Amino acid sequence: MYGDRTQINLLDLFIGGTVVGIAVKDGVILAADRKATYRNYVQGYMKKVFKVTERIGIAGMGVMGDMGYFVKLLQRMASLYQMDTGKEIGAKALASLAGTILHSRRFFPLIIECVVGGFENDTPTVISLDLLGAQLADNFTACGTGAETALGTLEEGYRDDMTLEEAEKLAIRAIRASSKRDIATGHGIDILIITREGSREKFIPESELV
Repeated sequence: MYGDRTQINLLDLFIGGTVVGIAVKDGVILAADRKATYRNYVQGYMKKVFKVTERIGIAGMGVMGDMGYFVKLLQRMASLYQMDTGKEIGAKALASLAGTILHSRRFFPLIIECVVGGFENDTPTVISLDLLGAQLADNFTACGTGAETALGTLEEGYRDDMTLEEAEKLAIRAIRASSKRDIATGHGIDILIITREGSREKFIPESELV
């Protein structure tokens, strides 16, 4: 009985939402909603898309404190790598580092799921990671409580010859579809657009998604 009372269901700790990553020939789109929830409660707004370097970003959902700590750790490690080598870290190397960090915490995990996106040399790359550090590279991916709906939209709409603008519209459509089915997804969409020249952020309020 005592054991049952002290067990923690990790799924109860997840902050809901939907995160999407798409890689096309000209760059990478990372996008996520802004709604912050805890179990059945809406807590408010939460930023889920972050720039790590000028050509790499991370988008994730989970416990807010864990996600904030994890992003800052990766930003600092990427800066140290550039100081030591004189080169910007690649997306695959950063994802590998992120996976190692998450796996090292497997007995006391960071409660997050995330997508690393950016350039590996000159190649647009998207890699998803679970809370134990397992990595999966693909042309597009989604994670979070609305991932199933988002992936259906991405499967239907993705093309190898898509432009970056078309990929951005597809990411918006995927998260918008998730917001209609997943109660934890909503409050607008943050987007990080990554090109060979650098990256820029934009926000689309919920009022423009109706």
